[in-house]
Amino acid sequence: ERYRPDSEDYRYLDTLFCLPEARLFMVLVDVVDSHPEFKKSYKDIAQDIRLAIDSVHQDGTLKAVITKDLDFYIERDPMLPWVLYHFIQGHKKLFLLTNSEYYYTDIVMTYLLNGVVPGHESWQDYFEMIVVSARKPGFFLKEATMEKISEDEMGRPLDPQVASKVYRGGYFRELEKEIGSSGERVLYFGDHTFGDILKSKQKCGWRTAMIIAELENEIEVLLSQKKDKRHLETLRQELQESEDDTDMLLQQTYYLRSRKIDNYEDFSEADLQSIDAQLNEIHQKISKNEEKITGQLKQIKELEVGLAQGYNNYWGSVFKSNRRKSRFGDQVEDHACVYTSRVTNFANYPTTKYFRIQPDLMPHERG
Repeated sequence: ERYRPDSEDYRYLDTLFCLPEARLFMVLVDVVDSHPEFKKSYKDIAQDIRLAIDSVHQDGTLKAVITKDLDFYIERDPMLPWVLYHFIQGHKKLFLLTNSEYYYTDIVMTYLLNGVVPGHESWQDYFEMIVVSARKPGFFLKEATMEKISEDEMGRPLDPQVASKVYRGGYFRELEKEIGSSGERVLYFGDHTFGDILKSKQKCGWRTAMIIAELENEIEVLLSQKKDKRHLETLRQELQESEDDTDMLLQQTYYLRSRKIDNYEDFSEADLQSIDAQLNEIHQKISKNEEKITGQLKQIKELEVGLAQGYNNYWGSVFKSNRRKSRFGDQVEDHACVYTSRVTNFANYPTTKYFRIQPDLMPHERG
């Protein structure tokens, strides 16, 4: 049974942040199932987990744990400062838009960017504008005052040169005015389908670049499975040919039966027996061909399962659901102008690079 996207029975896991929530839900479901005295429905469990996660996120508990061990929780890409510098050298204006508070942004960005590129010793040096506590996706949807700040949430004063470009909250129109660009002249990087990519493209008309960390593994698996995928396509083509053969035989059966029934008065007994013999022969061919089709389907299924498990033993590729695109795959295709596994991949291209869309062929246009 295919799922209904509007059903309340499902909760979508759109980002990496959802994975710990899903893991905790799975563990607690097992606990409740093995302890009948716990009177909790699965829906109650999901709601309690969501409330708990929101609480530790809002009260700073989660951030406190992360900032105590940045090496463990945050992957530092040594190329990140250089690719930002690459953009700047290409006369691009960079802005940072985050839902996090300034104090936390400062800790993380210092860890990622400081002291790498000469002339850009501080992470703030890379950005023309820094917007914290942005309330995305509300930042793209509802007008709000953009507030300049002179101190962080802990009451610590900001350097005046830094404070001149740091804002809290606001609305995308104010950001566009400040940086002097709008619409398709803005390329916005984000990793959240709804909070970053969907609304920034729909409401602002910005170009969007979606960061999908899983893409690196997806490409690695794709490359390793090339031979098996070619074999799978061959099997599918052979299956189609077998189905066509059966359809042709069924058509012959229909023709002979209709001929016998419609014209029996003109046929001798020998003629009718001859038609029956032909029908029996065709039925035998159909039966033999159906056995062949069953064998082909078995081969295809085994190969499809093996290929899917190369990505994940349970779910397969994040971009596919069997032969169809997954909901996530549809979202990426519909809302991301480009997508990549990490920002630093753009170091491989000149800043003047124009990424052109692949031809979107209809079925009758494909060879």
